[in-house]
Amino acid sequence: MEFVELFDYPITPGRVTHWMAHSEAPLQEWQLDTRAVSFVHETHLRDYTLASTGSRESWIGTALEFEGELDHEALRRTLKIWADRHEVLRSQVELIDLVKPKTSSLIRRTLPPGAVDFVQVDAGDLGSATAVHRELSHQFDTIASPSRWPGYVFSTIERDDGTFTVLFVADHSLLDGYSIYLLGNELVQLYRQILVEAPDFVPPPATDKDSYVDFSTEERVTAQAVEAEHPAVRAWEAVFKDGGSVTFPLSLNDIRPHCGRVAQRGYMSWLLDSQLSEDFAIACKTAGGNYQAGLIAALALSTKLTSDRETFSAVMPFHTRNNPRWAESLGWFVGIAPMVVDLREPSSFSEAIPLAQQTQQTGRLVASVPYARVCELLQPTAKNSFLVSFINGATIPGGDQWEEWKLRGLRSKNYSDEEVALFFNRSPSGLVLCGRYPNTETATRNVHKFLSTFRRIIVNVAETGDFTLPAQKIAARLERLSQPA
Repeated sequence: MEFVELFDYPITPGRVTHWMAHSEAPLQEWQLDTRAVSFVHETHLRDYTLASTGSRESWIGTALEFEGELDHEALRRTLKIWADRHEVLRSQVELIDLVKPKTSSLIRRTLPPGAVDFVQVDAGDLGSATAVHRELSHQFDTIASPSRWPGYVFSTIERDDGTFTVLFVADHSLLDGYSIYLLGNELVQLYRQILVEAPDFVPPPATDKDSYVDFSTEERVTAQAVEAEHPAVRAWEAVFKDGGSVTFPLSLNDIRPHCGRVAQRGYMSWLLDSQLSEDFAIACKTAGGNYQAGLIAALALSTKLTSDRETFSAVMPFHTRNNPRWAESLGWFVGIAPMVVDLREPSSFSEAIPLAQQTQQTGRLVASVPYARVCELLQPTAKNSFLVSFINGATIPGGDQWEEWKLRGLRSKNYSDEEVALFFNRSPSGLVLCGRYPNTETATRNVHKFLSTFRRIIVNVAETGDFTLPAQKIAARLERLSQPA
């Protein structure tokens, strides 16, 4: 399942309509909500407020296509019911003092079920994909923000051939990568049910037992009890030793830096088809690891082949839906952990994957402690800038229908000269890698070099069951490392 920027999403033009969440009561009259804000939401809101207004887009979302003409009333009812099911869509967090975004207290207000409706805003019949992209981009960048409600927007594109596209984007504070794929199945099933049952459809009673707002309160209480001796804090402390951080293993910056902030470049490649993906999974299991650990092992070997580092390290997100109550909830249920693999000994995939499996298993425990809480305790001086994400569509309801729906994940632009992010998605169609990296010649050359090596490794593993580093390259690496600094 591809996860791309909006301008890389193929659009067939048509009539564009935006579906805007609306409440009769102004925000200031909403019920005050004393439930806490999650660590990641709080950090995101403060960072967003401090960032430059010209380069702080922070939304993610999804797009899917339908056969048949759009029933506007059915979609409106779908969205109303959906907003009732997910309390995070009816809750807003604000800084009390915008002049002091680093220290200001937070306030939450929440609407009850039934208080949100959706109004249509007709953007017209746009005759080109470029015009549609521009219209959508403007709306998404303006509305999908953590500092205003609703912070999310639906848009539809209706065409004369009897098909339509539904796009949904929201600020990251409202949902995570798992959510953007989960909601596709929920929206499709709900819309179809309403079409069939029409006026007779009665939605199940709304409940807040699975609310991300409730999760945030529980997480906050648990995390506040974490102290410096916790294994998760110790794991990060090892990364931060001597001012260290997690960075991409190859150089990214040009000798002559560009002026101003520039949007990052995107990357997308289908690495393995469905059969090779299954073969890779078997090879991973045979070697003593799971699919995710296999990707970490291959990234570690790619690091060993393309750089002189003695350790592979990357930050990896893990979902924190650690209770069935949150299994189908929208929200930012994510913690992060460092994936660290010692590169000195392993010279093959089968030797590297046990090390990768170990760091992946430890990572789930580390990610259970919010990174912001870790930073409160350790006060790191450097910023982590190499992220590797993995989502297995086989575990998500509706994953087997992504291809039928032409489901794609969407992400906003990102601005950084240091960050590299790799998003691996496994689906019945195979393994796809989407990513972003600094918009420099050096980064383009080195990221593509690194990923080309990585692809060669996993294809070899899928086809033969293993990959062994070439002896001459190991010898050359050892010779370089033996030279005086």
